[in-house]
Amino acid sequence: MIIGRFLVGISGFSLIGVNLALISKFTAPKYIPLLVGMATMLPWTFQSLSSVISPVVYDQTKELYMPFFVGELIVIYSLICAILLVFLDRKLSKKLKV
Repeated sequence: MIIGRFLVGISGFSLIGVNLALISKFTAPKYIPLLVGMATMLPWTFQSLSSVISPVVYDQTKELYMPFFVGELIVIYSLICAILLVFLDRKLSKKLKV
């Protein structure tokens, strides 16, 4: 579980970089500050949420594997979002011929 949390922490910065590149590539200039704020806030929000939820789940179940599965669900959700970003980037690149 500690290794998984470490990997989530490292990958959060990568996702922020990808989000910022996509924002600057496909967004009107007046919306860039709002979207940059959202792109940097959301990964930290999910990491904080995972850190808060895991102890609560352990206290409720008294089983060590349940917080692990809750953390994994959050990581899987983040992975799905990253895959969707890649898909949207390819789709927009083809549409705009960039």
